Amino acid sequence: MAVFFEKAIAHKFHCLRIHTEPMKLFLAAALGLQGCAQAIDVYQSIKALPNTKTFVSIIDAAGLDVMLSDPVAKLTVFVPTDDAYNAWPDYQLKYVLQESGSADKFGLYAIHTGILTTDQMTAPMNITTNAPNYQLYVQTASDSSAQINDATCGVGQTTQANMIADNGVFHLVDTVFQPPAAICPDKLFAAEQRTNARISSYGYECRSKNETRHLYISENQKPVGLAQDDKQQLVFWANDQDYPRRSPTSWISKVGYNESGYAVVNGSLIDPQGVFADETNQILYFASHSGYEIAKMNYDGTGLTTVYGQPGNLNFQPSDVVVDVELDRVFTSVEGTDTMSGSLWTFFTNGSNATQLLPNENATAGLIQNYGLCLDTYKKHIYWVQGGHGGSIHCLEYGTEQCPKETIIDGLNYPYMCDIDNAFAPYGGPTRIAWSEANRPGSVYYAWANGTDEELVNVTVSTDLDAPMGLAFGCSPF
Repeated sequence: MAVFFEKAIAHKFHCLRIHTEPMKLFLAAALGLQGCAQAIDVYQSIKALPNTKTFVSIIDAAGLDVMLSDPVAKLTVFVPTDDAYNAWPDYQLKYVLQESGSADKFGLYAIHTGILTTDQMTAPMNITTNAPNYQLYVQTASDSSAQINDATCGVGQTTQANMIADNGVFHLVDTVFQPPAAICPDKLFAAEQRTNARISSYGYECRSKNETRHLYISENQKPVGLAQDDKQQLVFWANDQDYPRRSPTSWISKVGYNESGYAVVNGSLIDPQGVFADETNQILYFASHSGYEIAKMNYDGTGLTTVYGQPGNLNFQPSDVVVDVELDRVFTSVEGTDTMSGSLWTFFTNGSNATQLLPNENATAGLIQNYGLCLDTYKKHIYWVQGGHGGSIHCLEYGTEQCPKETIIDGLNYPYMCDIDNAFAPYGGPTRIAWSEANRPGSVYYAWANGTDEELVNVTVSTDLDAPMGLAFGCSPF
């Protein structure tokens, strides 16, 4: 059998070479070919099969049909069957087909440049792909089959291997191989405040490698709020030294996703807590808790200005800040003189039209221990965390679509800050809210935004989260 494949690859063939005669006849008939006068490339061969329609739609969406049709190419393609894609919810396939770049990443990850039949594979073996940073990993191999793992958590078995076309070979597999960054977000960043304070990156679900990376560790820091910028591959966090009280002795730092480039952005700040990164304009917003204001500055620390504040007002001590950049609106969670006098405010990025959203005029008390704030810019919902033992997460709409309910989930154990994963929402999928619980060991949980399906986010490998406070979803480089 191996000799047949070597001969098939070594010569210029003008019809499809398949290791079973019935499949050869089927494809020839499906493609309307007679005899061996016309070549059949990998793309045509895959498209002609009855159980590869979804893969072909992804290849077409990515424009990779040209690559697979190249007559001089020598390619190996790992083709998930339609049954493999049927394990996905409908909204996930819609995301891949319509979200910019996703189909490209899935498609490129399925293609290896060069001819690789299963009898040429050994275990263990790394297979390079056209996704430049990510490989496939052979676990077992024989003359007629192989088991292959992807770079996230997929384990695939060939269901039909060594199907030879004019410009390559392809293998049908029972799993969709997924590289990191194909569905975003795929990682979770956390600011951990105890022992040696650290900024860490954790794999998020099966969208990324299940690995822990500590981007920065220092016993001299007290990280609180955290934000990230996928475009610049940067993480920012606030350190609220705040000693002496209300003095400009605190700072905001940054580090790269690859652990390089640590720097203090600005070292003369007053008690910064929550941080928000505006990727579009490269501006950092932060809540100056005992400075009684929301301020902003450039990513390099220049241009520090007050957006909105109430100097000296002990009932205006901001704990977190988020921005809907498209609508030019800032939202802030504000603590007061006691644990039951908190409030929620909004204003434009120039500080105008400041409005207290909560509590409203009919309320008998303020918000309770309100700390973190996170924004669903797709549905125009704002979520805030009420901390302490028996804490809760609440929702308020700032657009036309109502929240599913006001209290999303309660009975929490010292929740602190939150972030939103709404990647699937535009395609009919759910929105997920994640929050930190600043215990030792700590946890990060998530729930659907309708308040159901609370689950522990599996973000640890061998090291427990150590009093996580700020958190932010992000995406790996591709």
